[in-house]
Amino acid sequence: MIKITLSLLVLLSAVFFGHILTKSTKEELRDGRKWFKWIIIISIVLTILFTIVNNWVAVLTLIYITIVCLISVRKK
Repeated sequence: MIKITLSLLVLLSAVFFGHILTKSTKEELRDGRKWFKWIIIISIVLTILFTIVNNWVAVLTLIYITIVCLISVRKK
């Protein structure tokens, strides 16, 4: 139970850091928008593959990356 709670707290911190990244790098986000989309796609595919393999550390890392990138792409 503690593992799940800590995992959720870490994933919630991705929202916070995604907003910080968006606010501090506005110019770079415009130029790198297509790269963030590619990172999101690759992260989702790898998340599915690592879920099948049961590598939960990699799954949580990739979900974290996906959340940060989604917030960065969504916020202009």
